[in-house]
Amino acid sequence: MIFTAIDTFYLTDEQLKNSPSRKDGVNESTENTLRIYGCDLIQEGGILLKLPQVVMATGQVLFHRFYCKKSFARFNINKL
Repeated sequence: MIFTAIDTFYLTDEQLKNSPSRKDGVNESTENTLRIYGCDLIQEGGILLKLPQVVMATGQVLFHRFYCKKSFARFNINKL
């Protein structure tokens, strides 16, 4: 059987409270602000490129999934 990141997509409340960003000292408010900022960047980029909304929504989902496994402190959103 092949396991992929999709197999572990759903997170428990405990995993959400103890995200990699929180472990690296990023507080909840800052993490939420960075998530909103990242989604806004994806949305604005998609609009400028005249992409369908489904493409932008997929990008935002992938963005959230990435930061459920990686820290905002280690992976600067402005350098991605």
